[in-house]
Amino acid sequence: MSRTTLIESYIWELATTRDLQACWEGLVSRLAQFGFDRALYGNRADLTEETLRNHANSVILSTYGELLDETFVLGRMYLNSYTVRWSVTNTGAISWSETERAAKAGQLTPQELETYETTQRMGLNAGYTYSFPDRGSGYRSCIGLCFQNGGTQAEADLVWDENGTDIIQLLTLFEIAVNRFAHQPVTEHLPPATLTTLKLLAEGRTVAEIAELQGSHRRTIEDQLARAREQLGAANTLEAVVLAKQEGQI
Repeated sequence: MSRTTLIESYIWELATTRDLQACWEGLVSRLAQFGFDRALYGNRADLTEETLRNHANSVILSTYGELLDETFVLGRMYLNSYTVRWSVTNTGAISWSETERAAKAGQLTPQELETYETTQRMGLNAGYTYSFPDRGSGYRSCIGLCFQNGGTQAEADLVWDENGTDIIQLLTLFEIAVNRFAHQPVTEHLPPATLTTLKLLAEGRTVAEIAELQGSHRRTIEDQLARAREQLGAANTLEAVVLAKQEGQI
């Protein structure tokens, strides 16, 4: 698919749907054609370092995978991510090579260095973070794009140099969709036990820890989360937690 067709087809998709999940899937499938095969998007009102910890009034979408979602997002590891912190006060794109440069120069805090080393071990080795400009909607957003498994940062930089304008156009189209379709009420009210599980996840507990705390089998907790995802229409557990928080259920 040509660059023009890639973007035009996405415009058509956005114009013919009100389903935010479909908009997200359309975005990530197109980003993968550039080699960025995993993405983590966050959008929240009044974004500052102080509000970054709170997932209320937020939209969080991820294809990073369950382990990274639990550790990096629900476990709040992102609070010590060099590029995430950069995105709070800056706009535009930043190569993940900047984190490596800062680490080698001794410019990372101990917490940032630990996060950098952990994410490297978990496969977040090459990529870009894009911080969206404030468009007066009251919300700020950023997205972390991880380059294909086995790819190097040098390869990711080359792709961005050649295709960054097209990628930013796709990201901007998605941002428009988020501002149109997100933050809509969820009607399903979850059972108390499931709400307790989601609340513990939001506090940074793992599934294994929750099972131990509640004296339950891990499978029981996973079944609760599966039902919560279905009731809330969430694509993953992370989104279920955010939706429950938006509705004031947890």
